Amino acid sequence: MLFELRGCVVHCASDSHVALELIRAHQPDVVILELDLVGAGAVCPAARAANGMGAYVAGIVGLTPDACACDVALVKPYRFDELAQRLDQFIANRVKLKRAANGAT
Repeated sequence: MLFELRGCVVHCASDSHVALELIRAHQPDVVILELDLVGAGAVCPAARAANGMGAYVAGIVGLTPDACACDVALVKPYRFDELAQRLDQFIANRVKLKRAANGAT
């Protein structure tokens, strides 16, 4: 809901298989994964690989962030404003890259 209030399009998945299908279908700029199980950090590289544009992958972890191969790992309970700030920076850079690729300044 907080992301939707910020103007984001949000797709939710009940498990990693559905998440990867959604990523392939929608090619999002950002993927946020709830990683509750030990070893679930392997989903982060799979999520990035499933997106042809190279999504920014944030993992929300309950254990140690060291086991997460995401771009950013936030330990629960995490602060939404911290995650939002990181995503804003990534999206601003992505917009610049897309504009440059299209010849815009």
